[in-house]
Amino acid sequence: MYIKIKVDLKKYRLILLIMIGLIGLPLFNYAQIHHHHHYRPDQWAPLSIMGGHIHPKGTWMMSYRYMTMSMNELNTSFFGTGMEPSDMSMKMHMAGMMFAPSDVITLSIMVPYLRRSMTMKKMGGMAMSSQTDGMGDPSMIMLIKLFSQYGRQVHLNTGVNFPLGDINQKEGMELGSGTFDMTLGGTYLHQLTTWSYGVQLLTLTRLGTNSRHYRLGDRWQTSAWIAKPIRSNVSVSSRLTALRWGDIEGTYDDRLIGGHSIELGIGLNYLNKRLFSGHQLATEIAIPVYQSLNGVQLKTDWKLSIGWQRVF
Repeated sequence: MYIKIKVDLKKYRLILLIMIGLIGLPLFNYAQIHHHHHYRPDQWAPLSIMGGHIHPKGTWMMSYRYMTMSMNELNTSFFGTGMEPSDMSMKMHMAGMMFAPSDVITLSIMVPYLRRSMTMKKMGGMAMSSQTDGMGDPSMIMLIKLFSQYGRQVHLNTGVNFPLGDINQKEGMELGSGTFDMTLGGTYLHQLTTWSYGVQLLTLTRLGTNSRHYRLGDRWQTSAWIAKPIRSNVSVSSRLTALRWGDIEGTYDDRLIGGHSIELGIGLNYLNKRLFSGHQLATEIAIPVYQSLNGVQLKTDWKLSIGWQRVF
């Protein structure tokens, strides 16, 4: 099987420049300089931020995430087939494991299980529903610590998604991309005495064309967040994420193509410090504050995430 590899290194210039700048940040605000506080409820990024923290050498972490998303309101009409999507929902269960073989490198593997449901309506008003479920594309991620001092931490995010999700489904109902996908980016965290904040830049590049002779669009994501402990074991967070995804290329239904959006998330973290110490629970609800979609696509209404994490 012949796979055409297509990678544009120019996409990563901005990330590399920002990473260099973060590493060279001057050590200002000496009144709040301190070492990173572990066992604070805001010690990690909000739940929806993937690869947002690293671990000390020899540490393991198990995690589970549940995410549900609702999509409604068609962006534009399509009169080619007489059928249009009216609503869609997606539910995802994500099992994850992290291990730090050293203080510099943290390894992570995540395996998703997806369920998609979509309702199509004919021009006469008759509705037809379809559903698909199964394993999505698992990912292996390596986080590389570049800088950690005075409450600040910078690490590199690298990873690969493996094309194990089923793509032999109706357009819009696929469980995977059908291609190997490469993640590259970076994360900056700063934990102060009474609050914390962070920034993450990620790109997802599709490496080749799948067996159905198309490739999904590349993705670019920028997230920024702040978190504030309100008790010794509870913190609240606010996140803003800008997301852009490119057009689908190849022999695919071109009604589902690119766009960009800005999403606001509000989260709550709970760190158990008593019985069953080390367990952390988190939840976040997110809504789009801006969406610009190309072609026939359903707009996102809301997302809800719930998660559990345990460090060993």
